[in-house]
Amino acid sequence: MTDFDNLRAPVINCTLKRAPEPSNTQGLIDVSARIMERNGVKVSHTRAVKMALNNPARDHGRQNRTTTSTSRC
Repeated sequence: MTDFDNLRAPVINCTLKRAPEPSNTQGLIDVSARIMERNGVKVSHTRAVKMALNNPARDHGRQNRTTTSTSRC
């Protein structure tokens, strides 16, 4: 069996639902995270709605139209 003890997997849940509201996306992440953890991978979880990220769907019309996609990253 392959050794994944030094492998880390950051997982970003991009659901638009805020915790503790149930998220189908979180359910899928939990399944894959359990598989990775059983194989020695260190998994960290983050919900995108908790982060200060630009959201084009939410911010449409509010941003300066001259902003390029690379400056939003």
